[in-house]
Parts: sequence; C-alpha cells; structure tokens
Amino acid sequence: MVISSLQALLAHVWTAAIRSRRCVNDNFDENRTLIVSLLMNNRSKLIPPVPETYFGNSVSWGMVTLKEGELVERGFGYLASLLREVVSSNTFETSRSFTESFIEKPFILGPGDEGTEAFSNMFVARSSQWFNMYGNDFGWGRPIAVKTGTNGKNYGTTTVSPGPVEGSVDIEICLPVEVFKAMESDAQFMEAFSANTAASQV
Repeated sequence: MVISSLQALLAHVWTAAIRSRRCVNDNFDENRTLIVSLLMNNRSKLIPPVPETYFGNSVSWGMVTLKEGELVERGFGYLASLLREVVSSNTFETSRSFTESFIEKPFILGPGDEGTEAFSNMFVARSSQWFNMYGNDFGWGRPIAVKTGTNGKNYGTTTVSPGPVEGSVDIEICLPVEVFKAMESDAQFMEAFSANTAASQV
C-alpha cells in the first residue's frame, strides 16, 4: 500500500497537534472520538470525467474516526494508512452515494447548528485555488504568502496550497497559540523539518 506524501504530511501534523494538546491540557481526552476528514476531488472519478477546466467544485467528504489516545499511542503512520484507505475507496459509486445522501439530508457545520456537537472534535483538510498564486505579479512583485481569510475557520481547519517553490506545500492550520508552542517543542514533530533541511543542504 503506497501512502502519498500529502497523506503522510497531514497525518504527521495532525498527530503532533493532538500530542501537543495533551501536553498543554487543551481539552485532550484519550477516550474521546476524533474525526479527521479530507475533501477529495471527484473530477476524475465521475462518469464521464469532469474537464480540468470546469470552474466549479466536485468533491466527496472522506472521514476517519479513532480515539485520541489511540492516535497518540499508534502514531502518525497509523493515521496515514487510514487516510490512504479513505482516498482509495473514493470511487464513482461512493462519490455518487455521498452526493445523493447530502441532497436528501444536507448539513452545514457552524456554531449553533443542529448536529454540530458531533463534529466538535474534528480536523478537516481542504485545498484552495487551482491557479498558480505565486506566479502572479501585478507590478507589486512576486507574492510571498497565500492567505485564506477568516471564512470557515474552526478548530483544526487545515488548508493545503501549492508552495512558492515547485513541489513544496503550504499548510495553514487553526489551533490555539499554546498548541503551536507545544508543537515547536515536540522533538518528534520538529525532527522531520530538521531532516528535510539537512537533505536540502546536501
């Protein structure tokens, strides 16, 4: 089973976030159910496939559920394998079933909405624009960062964008400052960045 670099990266970041929540007492509960979710592209899954030039979105929502303590104990490799299974199971049939069920019973997550409590402990990965943000220059110079604003930002919301260097990735994630500080002190989390830096210098 091949795990993509994006699946591994998301699993690494989310596992570190949960591990850090435990360190700073940020509402960590080893027996509580954690939901991690991917918004998956359906353009190539549909019959016939949707053209790459299609302006709108066609996505399915894939979810993984596990206990917080289970994730900390088993590590990010376990979560990455679960994410891989979700992505692999995204077929035309499953995407159509998702769309039909949403039409029958639509839901929108937001404060005060019915059913929101069930999704209160959740990390969601979403992508951003399809075009080359860093390639635009309107006379002010090349962009240095991509910002997504405040819309749809909840605890754990993770936005993935192509980075400024070809093949790189920008990840924006919503977490309390205390959790970010704990992640900076997490040797297992920071080791990946140190190894990457060393490799780039060789």
